Amino acid sequence: MENLFHAYWWLIFPVLGMPLGMGMGYWAIYNQRKVKTETIKLIQTYLEQGKEPPPELLATLNDMPKGGKDSLTTIAVFSALSAAFGYFSFNGGGPLFMALAIGFGVGAVIALISAIIKHKQGKG
Repeated sequence: MENLFHAYWWLIFPVLGMPLGMGMGYWAIYNQRKVKTETIKLIQTYLEQGKEPPPELLATLNDMPKGGKDSLTTIAVFSALSAAFGYFSFNGGGPLFMALAIGFGVGAVIALISAIIKHKQGKG
């Protein structure tokens, strides 16, 4: 058992790092969406009162990054990295390359699912 740990200690990083990184990314997306929703509600409140919203409020809304186009880039990059690491794994690269290929493959699948969900929400 001790020999197994010494051989595969590096698996701690992809096993723990990938979910933590994805969690941080989704937390950032959640907070960005929350800020956008609250900003829109505040603008609606100004408009219902017949007042002009402050330009800073509108600038905040305009400065927020818009999603959608980056999804295809993410899918393409993660898929290419997964394929490259998979290729090197099968050509004598060892288990590290296989772990990286699987990690990037899972990331590509998650990015694809996320893009499909965004696309369906946009049409609905």
